[in-house]
Amino acid sequence: MNRRIARRNFMGLTSAASLALMGSGGLSVASAATARAADAADDNLVISGLTMTQDTNYATAGGADLRFDFYQGTVKPADAGMEVPATPPTTPTPIVIWVPPHGIREYAAGGNHTNVDSKFPTPVANYLGYGYAVVSMSYASHASRNKDIKLLIAHLKQHADELVIDTGNIGVLTATADGYTASVPVSGGSASDVADLTIRAAKDRDYRALITAENTRRIVAYFASHIGGTYDPDYDPLGMATPDVAWVDPCVHTSELGEYHVFPSPSRGRGTFASYALYLPDAYRRASRKRFPVIYFLHGGNGNQREAGNWLMVQVDKLIKAGTLPPTIVVCAQGLPIGWYVNARDEADGVLSGPVEDVIVNDLIPHIDATYRTIASREGRGIEGWSAGGFGALRSAFKFPDMFGYVSSLAGAVIDFEDEPMKQYVTNTFGPLEDPASATYFNRVRPHYFVEHNTRAIKAKGVKVRLLVGDGDWLYDKDGKKITENFAKLLTRHGIEHTYTVLPGVDHMITEAIAAGSLTYPSDFWAEALAKFK
Repeated sequence: MNRRIARRNFMGLTSAASLALMGSGGLSVASAATARAADAADDNLVISGLTMTQDTNYATAGGADLRFDFYQGTVKPADAGMEVPATPPTTPTPIVIWVPPHGIREYAAGGNHTNVDSKFPTPVANYLGYGYAVVSMSYASHASRNKDIKLLIAHLKQHADELVIDTGNIGVLTATADGYTASVPVSGGSASDVADLTIRAAKDRDYRALITAENTRRIVAYFASHIGGTYDPDYDPLGMATPDVAWVDPCVHTSELGEYHVFPSPSRGRGTFASYALYLPDAYRRASRKRFPVIYFLHGGNGNQREAGNWLMVQVDKLIKAGTLPPTIVVCAQGLPIGWYVNARDEADGVLSGPVEDVIVNDLIPHIDATYRTIASREGRGIEGWSAGGFGALRSAFKFPDMFGYVSSLAGAVIDFEDEPMKQYVTNTFGPLEDPASATYFNRVRPHYFVEHNTRAIKAKGVKVRLLVGDGDWLYDKDGKKITENFAKLLTRHGIEHTYTVLPGVDHMITEAIAAGSLTYPSDFWAEALAKFK
């Protein structure tokens, strides 16, 4: 079940713009040496709003390949689906290069902060939404860093036409020991238009000030409007799309209330990681011994972990401050945009997903309980999801009623195999549509199966269940088929207590309606479920 792709604005910059982000090392990128470069890229992932090419080799040093990741905004109709290729930009875009604090080392998930130690993820990914291409590089050593940057720039110049980049406008952001310094000179085409911006954030280890701070966003927008582009004031830099198979969200930013974290994912293999967004209530830092309940949120199809930042974290924070909800932790997993929160049928042709269920149940939840002061029992653990996330929340709670005491589905995709309109997303997890085994597998992992086969445990544990759907949603009425209502009737037939609410005047985008303020978040479910922890 796909989420609607938010409207994006990619500024076709046509004048001689100049963006330079300089670290404290005073690096000059005016000239470049001849590069020893290879042309091959390991992966090229194209989705709505983003082209991401990973691990392209641009040089070799000491027997080690030096590689870079490349991100660029792309535009296609919001409802076109994966089957329609994204349209590459036609106007060369300026570039921001992220130079991490450590050369070729991969991300190190250590400490309780975001600090980015490698080229992936990158703290400058959100510049895509302001019309820039983003390059994130590895390099051999600190001693060779400046030389390696010049080698990379030479490679980019050699491939400027195919990458559709403006190599006359290259910026570099380098990390300092505990943060970064950014100096941004921008030219509107003549010397008299040159302006300078300096962002000093020596202690900003989470890189929040770089783009999420409102004043920084306004300044970047101002510069963009003066270099031949246009700026959409409604553009949300947190709305950057995520590649379909990205277990680690490449965008490290979350909402002002949230934090970005990476955790080991041994269910995927040794040395692998996945990411999540986290909200900690103010009381968590004040009460050093108190333990807190947790709500896990599962984003929609084609979504990412940032989805909860603009609405659920905001709502929970308001409810806590109003005394309606006890201080509660919120965790939003990066569940793969195509994952359906199940372990994929990976032996089938066309399957791109993986063991999403195992990563969440066996890796993420134990990590959260071990890292934070949670109430590590079903009584203190709930799960909510929207669209495909609602599908995942319901099946998780019904399959593991000893883990989850409460489950809330917002426009949950409680569909039959043939109902999903975006057929590619079914294939990516369950296998080819024409293969009967794909439908068989789907039917054995969807929420309905666990309602029918795990009824006794669900009822014995007393799992609290909420179903919400808008009366303008096709899940409410699909040519006379009442998808959500039929699922509610299934629960009734099996004697599973639940609430089923139809929201008048609301379509499938319940979370967007809540974020926009046109729908008040129905908070009574969580207020009642977690009242014992006040």
